[in-house]
Amino acid sequence: MKVIAVIPARYNSQRFPGKPIFPIKGKPMIQWVWEGIKKANSVEDIIIATDDKRIEDVVKSFGGKVFLTSSEHKSGSDRIGEVLKYIHADIVVNVQCDEPMIDGMIIDKLVEEMIKDENADIVTPYVLSSSPGDENIVKIVIDQNSYALYFSRSPIPYYFDDKREYLIHKGIYVYRNDFLKKFISSPQSYLEKSERLEQLRALYIGGKIKVVKIEKNLISVDRIEDIKKVEVFL
Repeated sequence: MKVIAVIPARYNSQRFPGKPIFPIKGKPMIQWVWEGIKKANSVEDIIIATDDKRIEDVVKSFGGKVFLTSSEHKSGSDRIGEVLKYIHADIVVNVQCDEPMIDGMIIDKLVEEMIKDENADIVTPYVLSSSPGDENIVKIVIDQNSYALYFSRSPIPYYFDDKREYLIHKGIYVYRNDFLKKFISSPQSYLEKSERLEQLRALYIGGKIKVVKIEKNLISVDRIEDIKKVEVFL
């Protein structure tokens, strides 16, 4: 089974323009992501998919492989779909460019679960937290078999008492290639548009998303102030 990783990267983020190439301890953020993925034993190739020449130049400067895509894509997964028209893979790992703390062992764990669970169309990680955080923190509710029922920026589930435990989603997705093609060819659902969460499109079309608990609390960089939080751990 061929496993590749693709990092979709766009320059014009509304909250943080230029985020993929913002320097963290002397390296552009996307290089931290690339180096973390390189430590995964399960991944054969890493491709950075972008529509921006500035990102392309930075990626080439540290020896990464870059694929220039259309600027019309509505999500990172759609951008990956363009890459897969030219490169074959059975399993595709989608790592967001704002995950500089990504660890190769986490990717290996997710890929292993995908190979083991034939019913899973997507595998993605979560960490436990007593706080739901703000709207940038995505929460998950799951069924008894650890398949996602829903993802939301709202604090779900609602708790009547003080004992609270939230499943906090982390932005790594492992796809079966066949399902990814179905996902990309499907229109955005009203839920996806409402929450601005592309994984809701997968649920809407009947996809099975297996969620896996990880211990390392990956800090995503949503805003420039998150850089200082990440630097402590790098």
